[in-house]
Amino acid sequence: QKSYVQIMESSSNMLLSLLDNMLDFATIEAGKLELKRDSFHVNDLLERVLEIMGYQAYAKGIELAGATDYAPDMQVVGDLQRLQQIMINLVGNAIKFTEAGEVIVNVGVESGKGGEAELFVSVSDTGIGMADDVAERLFVPFSSIAREIGSPGQGAGLGLAISKQLLDLMGGDIKVESELGKGTTIWFTVPVIRVAEHDRSVIDGRQALSNRRLLIVNAGSNLSASVASLLTAWNMSCETEREPETVAKRLDAAQKAGYPFDCIVLDVGDAQDNRLAVARRIREYSDLPIIFLTSIAQPLEVGQISTIDKIRCVNKPILPSVLRYNLSRLFEIDVCESGPAEDALQSLSILIAEDNPINRKLLTSMLKSLEFEVDAVVDGPSVLDVLEKKSYDLILMDCQMPGMDGDEVTRVIREGKHGDAGQPVVVAITADVSVNHKDQCMQAGMDDFLAKPVRLDTLKSGLRRWSLMANSRRRQQADTVQSVQRDGSDIIARLQDRAGIINGDALDEFISLFIADTAARLDVMQQALRKSDLKTIRRECHALKGACLEMGVPSLSSCCDALGQASRDNRLDDLPVELGRLTAEFERVRPIFEEGRNPPG
Repeated sequence: QKSYVQIMESSSNMLLSLLDNMLDFATIEAGKLELKRDSFHVNDLLERVLEIMGYQAYAKGIELAGATDYAPDMQVVGDLQRLQQIMINLVGNAIKFTEAGEVIVNVGVESGKGGEAELFVSVSDTGIGMADDVAERLFVPFSSIAREIGSPGQGAGLGLAISKQLLDLMGGDIKVESELGKGTTIWFTVPVIRVAEHDRSVIDGRQALSNRRLLIVNAGSNLSASVASLLTAWNMSCETEREPETVAKRLDAAQKAGYPFDCIVLDVGDAQDNRLAVARRIREYSDLPIIFLTSIAQPLEVGQISTIDKIRCVNKPILPSVLRYNLSRLFEIDVCESGPAEDALQSLSILIAEDNPINRKLLTSMLKSLEFEVDAVVDGPSVLDVLEKKSYDLILMDCQMPGMDGDEVTRVIREGKHGDAGQPVVVAITADVSVNHKDQCMQAGMDDFLAKPVRLDTLKSGLRRWSLMANSRRRQQADTVQSVQRDGSDIIARLQDRAGIINGDALDEFISLFIADTAARLDVMQQALRKSDLKTIRRECHALKGACLEMGVPSLSSCCDALGQASRDNRLDDLPVELGRLTAEFERVRPIFEEGRNPPG
């Protein structure tokens, strides 16, 4: 069932990719395309492309595999959506011009100085190849190369041209090497920023699988090498056996030499009448765990694999995370991708605000499948009504709803006038992915942005990020309750003592100056955030922090610290959140100062 759903999703994503190409071509031609700066794991980029293109390759009888030469915890900053789009275009063309054989996608990162790095991606196929004069025109829009070299596929002729234009915008480069009748390799490089990875679960998972010895049974040398690269990235040792009939001898020789294998990765192809016959023969003389690889286009029937003990089926193309998960289960290692953060994730209470019943049901089902507590409402006013009775950690807010749109609702929430609802993380959900609309959402006080159609992997990734935001928000709210709500009446008294101000007019002037100056600095930082001007953000944070300390408001000062540190660490995803916290904290403190003007007596 999972295989069939993956097939449907893959086909849908191919249509979305074509639409993206058409829209991007028009946007680039108009000079209006703006690049994003996302923080992401390189492994996720590779997996997403393999997922989307897998069925197209295997339905044609072509092997599709990914290879890596980097650690699994590698994280970088770049435009994830555009990089994915470029890779899909390259892999799609490789599949189109390959009638038999394989397509191998290799991804690597070469680190430079001061966090700078270069992402390297190559796509190699065993297809029909092309002559030099054809290769020179490969990146020309609306070219007729497909018809020229005899491919039956007919595309819009935009994919590679857009890939070249996007890479030019990113400061990258793309090259092609091809020989007529022998295949093609296209590779590109693009500058990225490497981010230090602190996910303890990834490191623990790698250590738990390290030093395991695996025997890969596969007749294709390139495919064996790609599987080995995924495994050796997790410090596992791999050897290859081309002939299933000699597996017994290899296992026996390894045992006698004192270096026995821990697992067999079995890929016998899909042409055999009984694909599990080899696995059954191995089980006659060995009880080693078996990872059985099979095509996503030819999934096994329910029950076929359950008759063999200690075996798990993994669909091709192989996703590194799926392979690691199944190895962990076979070795009975209790390590999962989410790791220690899982408890924080599961504790999130979530409200969905979505007027479309299908979208609302889909989001609810996704979140409940991940075991989250979920409520749902159908319009903007209902959000405010429910917040009067219950608080939430996260609100997934549709931008276009009857009664009040998502922006209006968020502005009201940020005013903090709805009971004990606090300040939940608010994520915009919308089909409008333009830069202007994203800016509009952020200006309304939203914390993040999720594009429709919502995909499960994107939602999971976002939930990890939003859980950290929510935990930080909880801590900040607790600090605020102690330092402002309970002691708010003492702020003015402390200010008078600190500044030696007795005259009411002088106090009024002092407070008015602080309020005006803080509001102006927050406006400057909002503009700097839109331009990714980290230097200005750091400068304004430093100046504002000093003023907050002088005014005796440590909660505002701590917000300045958090925002300043995020800018110094180049944590671009956290900047809108930290700036939103600072702004919300100022809005909570501001009425206390305003009420303190010309206090009686």
